[in-house]
Amino acid sequence: MLKALELYGFKSFADKTRFEFPDGITVVVGPNGSGKSNIVDAMKWVLGEQSAKSLRGSEMADVIFKGSGGKGRKPSNTAEATIIFENKDGILAIDSPEVHVTRRVYRSGEGEYLINGSACRLRDIKDLFRGTGVGTDAYSLIEQGKVDTLLQASTKERRAIFEEATGISRFKAKKVETQRRLDRVEQNLTRLSDIVEEVETRLRTVKNQASKARRYKDYTTRLQQLRTHVGLSDWRAFTEQLDAIQAELEEISSEHESCTQRLLDAETTLTDFDIGTQQLSDELRAAEQKISSVRQLIAVQQSTSDNHRKRISEYEHEIHRHRRQLTSMTSRAGDLGDQLGHVQTELGLARSNHETVAANLETRSSEASRLVEQLHRARTDIQTQDAELRTKLKTLADATQRLASTAVELQRCDEAIGHCDTELLQLANEIQAAETELSEFKQQDEALTTETNLAREALEAQRTNLRERTEQRDAMARTQVDLQKRYAVASERCNVLEDLETRREGLSSGVREVLTHAHDEAIGPFAEVKGMVADLIRVDVDYAAQIDAVLGDSTQYIVTTGTMLANAIATGQFRPDGRVGLISLESLEKLSHEADANAESEVGESEDAESWKLAKEPGVVGRAAEFVDADGPFELLATHLLRRTWCVDSLKDALRLWKGYPHHRFVTKHEDVIDYDGSVSAGPRQSGAGIVSRRSELRSLRVELVDLQESSEKADSDLEELQNACDECNRETDAAVKKADSLQSELTECKLRTRSAQERFDSLRQRQRTLQTQRDAARDRRLKSEQDRAK
Repeated sequence: MLKALELYGFKSFADKTRFEFPDGITVVVGPNGSGKSNIVDAMKWVLGEQSAKSLRGSEMADVIFKGSGGKGRKPSNTAEATIIFENKDGILAIDSPEVHVTRRVYRSGEGEYLINGSACRLRDIKDLFRGTGVGTDAYSLIEQGKVDTLLQASTKERRAIFEEATGISRFKAKKVETQRRLDRVEQNLTRLSDIVEEVETRLRTVKNQASKARRYKDYTTRLQQLRTHVGLSDWRAFTEQLDAIQAELEEISSEHESCTQRLLDAETTLTDFDIGTQQLSDELRAAEQKISSVRQLIAVQQSTSDNHRKRISEYEHEIHRHRRQLTSMTSRAGDLGDQLGHVQTELGLARSNHETVAANLETRSSEASRLVEQLHRARTDIQTQDAELRTKLKTLADATQRLASTAVELQRCDEAIGHCDTELLQLANEIQAAETELSEFKQQDEALTTETNLAREALEAQRTNLRERTEQRDAMARTQVDLQKRYAVASERCNVLEDLETRREGLSSGVREVLTHAHDEAIGPFAEVKGMVADLIRVDVDYAAQIDAVLGDSTQYIVTTGTMLANAIATGQFRPDGRVGLISLESLEKLSHEADANAESEVGESEDAESWKLAKEPGVVGRAAEFVDADGPFELLATHLLRRTWCVDSLKDALRLWKGYPHHRFVTKHEDVIDYDGSVSAGPRQSGAGIVSRRSELRSLRVELVDLQESSEKADSDLEELQNACDECNRETDAAVKKADSLQSELTECKLRTRSAQERFDSLRQRQRTLQTQRDAARDRRLKSEQDRAK
């Protein structure tokens, strides 16, 4: 409960002033200028009013005391107001028997709020008083002129007052704040969903990359193992080839040693032959010495050789024979030793016969000298032939050695050529097999690449379909939520309007009484009651406000078939609690023809022709009666109430049209009205929605609720179908992802096999080219060796 108000420097209260509010005080009264409004302004200001205009000022500093010229009071630099409430019952959420709320503002523009002397926020003050009826716009503070506003308040404004009185506004404020937080949370969840979806997409990509990396690692390890095995196999093959080459080298070395031994044997033979030749030379010198001795003997025995001349002649024949033998010995050096021995034998015989023929030899000394010269020439020839023989033997040895080397080289070349041919044949088979395998792998690679591309395209199409389905589902979900919200809002508004209709809110007490009697006891004068004007006409919701503005209180008029109710009121038989308007259909029918005749005589032309011209004017929307529907006899009622009434766009158009078409009534979209006599009603209406508007809105809401219910049910069905489609798309997408991953794995493995087969094929090709080069080189060496041997 309000206990007191303390002011200091606030508007006209320069000094500290305290107002006590004991029990029973509800109104502050006083003459003009006494400060009543300042007290209300102070209460609103201390409770958090932020509008300087609402406090009858242009800025917040205007609430500070500005000084007084008469008394010489200086302006204050601060304004302060404190409102005190009793809190013994603990209504306010503060553990104190009294609650002091203070607001202070300085001329510099700074300000502060305090609760029981402690600084706080404006929000804390609003939260403290929310739901208690205390506030700047609450019903607890009713300033001058606001009573009429409360009485003419619309249903929405009254609802706010009732909610504040019952304490609901606090929970609604909390609901709004909570809704804001929920909206922020929903936005955050939406963003999180987008992030999660993006992260899931990236996660699937990373998983695929990780799977590829693992497979690549496995394949790399397998490739390293295979390369190790291939290297080991090549090493073993090369080792075997090296062993074979070493064996060939050992054979060649043994053959070389054999050739060397034969060459040594030939040299030994040649040495022996040289020794034999030297021996022959020694024997030849000995023979020459013997011949010299014989010559001396011949000289001694020349005198005694006459008897032996005959024998000497024979010896000459023998010498000639010996000469021929010596000549033949020169041609065959190998038999020289034997011939020399024969000569020595014959010389021995000659010695034995020397004594007998010495005398004869003396006479033949000249011939002997000639024989000596011939012997010298024979010795020279022998030496020459010996030198030639040595040269030929040496040439023969060199040729023999070259021939042996050439034979060895030819054998090696033949073996190398044979080995190369064998290995080339084997390589040709391996190359053919490798080429076949490589071709198969390439075909598999192309097939898998094509299949993988198709799978990726299918996966991308499936993902696109999934995104489209998901977007459709989300859009349908948002549509469903929007439909539900719209249905809830429309349903709540419809319930409110139905409640107002049930309680006949907005009707005068007299009209309520007449309608109650007509509903409860339809006898006597109440039997003629058909209802209110608003009950008997139907207006489109877009034009209901304009019809309300035109008809005004006529919408509450009671429509009767006769005049019994009017007579009952006139005679005092029935006295309503409030004012009641009556319209008799019987009277309308009588006046209808007279009104038409009078209208035509006043205007000077038929109403139809004038209406046709007016309908063509710019700014004209249409005849008001065209937007109103009524059943049977009530069409005349609508025509009578809206006679010569037109709906236009703006007040400017209405003023212009009324000048050209007087005795007409015009209503604008903003509910401005120019009456038949030219009187203008403009500006916003103080009261809430009219009865016609309320009835039209209620009918529209009922139709809208049916449509929303059908749309919501259809949206539920569509959403379920889309959800099922999304689930199916998810399953198909997962299957497509698995298929694409499997094909990618197979493609990667196939590419590795293809690369390995290509490397093996290239290696075999390189080995083939190397062997062909080696074989060609061996053939060239063999041809050269054959040419050298032929020489």
